[in-house]
Amino acid sequence: MYQGDDIDLLYVLRPHGWSDLLFYVGGDIHHFCITHVFSDPIVDLSYLASSLHHRVPAIELLLWDEPGGHILRCKQLNEQRHRYAVQLASFPEGPPESSQRTKTILVEFNIKAAHFVKLIYCQLEKTAKLYEEKTYRKHRDFSYAEFDCLRQQLFD
Repeated sequence: MYQGDDIDLLYVLRPHGWSDLLFYVGGDIHHFCITHVFSDPIVDLSYLASSLHHRVPAIELLLWDEPGGHILRCKQLNEQRHRYAVQLASFPEGPPESSQRTKTILVEFNIKAAHFVKLIYCQLEKTAKLYEEKTYRKHRDFSYAEFDCLRQQLFD
């Protein structure tokens, strides 16, 4: 389990219903390709940041690929409630019941909630700014309502 602060995030909204999410953890890069067919990554990431901001005890996101996908699990540490243990795993199966997934753990790390929220927020803010450009908007969708709700929670 990685314990340092050398953690970063890159979100790329690609055209035609796809996104890339890259985690940089202690020198290693973990790349997830995400389809928008089963969920909206902007909504999912906004929800994750909001949940971490409000210090929920645990949260899990499914980031679907075709086939399979990735699971991002965050669990609040009992002894340090401002920090979360994060586990990123992949699974090869399509959308079955969660008990039927075969997962492979890719990386585990601890992170301050505020650090993770800032990483997510900055990537979504960057994407919102890019979305203002007509050529970038072509063949892409951005969920402003959820992002604006997150922005309001963080800055009110």
